[in-house]
Amino acid sequence: MNRRGLWTLIAVVIVLALGAALIVDSGSGTHASSDQIGQPLLTGLTDAVTELSRIELRSRVDTVTMVHSEDQWQVVEKGGYPVDFELLVELLDTLTEVTIVEQKTARLENHQRLGVADLDSKDSQAVVITVSTGDESMIWTLTVGDSSTGGSGGSYVRLGTDPQVWLASHVIDVDEDPSGWIDTIITNVDSDDVHQVDVVRADGGVLTVRRKEGAKNLVVDDVPDGRELRYATVANELARSLTNIRMTDVRPSAGEPWLEAHQSTYRLLDGTDVVVLARQEGEEHWLRVGRETTTLSAWEYKVASYTFEDFSKQIEDLLKPITSAEEDGAT
Repeated sequence: MNRRGLWTLIAVVIVLALGAALIVDSGSGTHASSDQIGQPLLTGLTDAVTELSRIELRSRVDTVTMVHSEDQWQVVEKGGYPVDFELLVELLDTLTEVTIVEQKTARLENHQRLGVADLDSKDSQAVVITVSTGDESMIWTLTVGDSSTGGSGGSYVRLGTDPQVWLASHVIDVDEDPSGWIDTIITNVDSDDVHQVDVVRADGGVLTVRRKEGAKNLVVDDVPDGRELRYATVANELARSLTNIRMTDVRPSAGEPWLEAHQSTYRLLDGTDVVVLARQEGEEHWLRVGRETTTLSAWEYKVASYTFEDFSKQIEDLLKPITSAEEDGAT
């Protein structure tokens, strides 16, 4: 090889080396030092879990604030409604277990590509998690970005205001919509505990089903002459309406009377009542639920249309349709 060829080869090697260095720094990653790999991402959080009083999840779109008050966790944006405790435990388990896998870029211009850009960036897709103790003596702030597409998985994260990006050992997937953190079960009553159901519809229609001694199924009062139940167990469906009622959203009760609402009263075997008011508001369906020794009546619950239908039954819903022959015979 002549001298000119040798210098050309050296120049190519230098360019390739510089390019590789840029790629590593832009996010394909250099390994963290051995003393950092495997270490907890949020130092000290595990020991402080029982002292936590506030968790905030922020994105450019929404914010969830969960506070520990009166011996329970509540969602501030939902008027203090109880948090779904299983979801909270799952989040805290992830945050206490997550460790550092790899050191990534510290360049601000690469943050957007990894999803960890500051929230004041108009295209930021990050979620910022802030966890603090009651006296705020300890505060952890974590910016969570995209999930890695590599074999190790995990999320790209930043700690506090530090521009350094890390690859975490876990995928940290959080919902920044407050509705996603509420306990969606309104109440749960076993159908065998229901003695009688009285439905008074907004249009004045009345339906009563009751449990008679010795009868296997609930019976329907005042079935019209010549009509039959759709099937023998159809009345039991009303008793099952209180089993794991689920909502999609919640708001504090305004306290004003609900006009044009259906009312269902469930008389239980223990002598107590559960009263459910059901009202349609445009395309939405809402319930009010009252039960002794509970705080259910302090809230109004948005439910799916099929749940709403459980509390707006009329006797016709329980009967076999009238056939054409029966209609002709009645005329």
